[in-house]
Amino acid sequence: LPTSVLRRLGDYELLAEVARGGMGVVFRARQASLDREVAVKVLRDAWLATPVQVKRFRAEAANAAKLKHPNIVAVHEVGEQGGQHYFAMDLVRGPNLAEATREGPLPPRRAAELVAKIAEAVQHAHAVGVMHRDLKPSNVLLDPQGEPHVTDFGLARPMDDESSLTL
Repeated sequence: LPTSVLRRLGDYELLAEVARGGMGVVFRARQASLDREVAVKVLRDAWLATPVQVKRFRAEAANAAKLKHPNIVAVHEVGEQGGQHYFAMDLVRGPNLAEATREGPLPPRRAAELVAKIAEAVQHAHAVGVMHRDLKPSNVLLDPQGEPHVTDFGLARPMDDESSLTL
């Protein structure tokens, strides 16, 4: 059966909500021009958003878009339509690490393999000059093959002399 479209933003048909956080809501979406599924994050309560919140949301997309690593969720496009800010990124189908460990810890070897891949992804971000600042199990998605993907760069900051990082 055809999937109903909740809303259309630019080239994207929002199909279903998949996550909700402090800054935004993430939807499974269909990119019409390429006929593929992606994730689209929209700014929550966009009509009430302050310019600072919009700037922070766009900075999240810009920071994540600098990163090209197999264990970091890639950002494809950032846009705005009718005051609704959004960005499109890879859709990772699977649980986050917090959900995957809810019933108990992973076997030691599996946990070490995941930590190594996550550490390499974070090192890549640092090498490009981006500090995540909110790395936690719920911000690591596991794809169907069990590969980890770091996401949610909402608190990320550039690692340059002009940035004012908090402790």
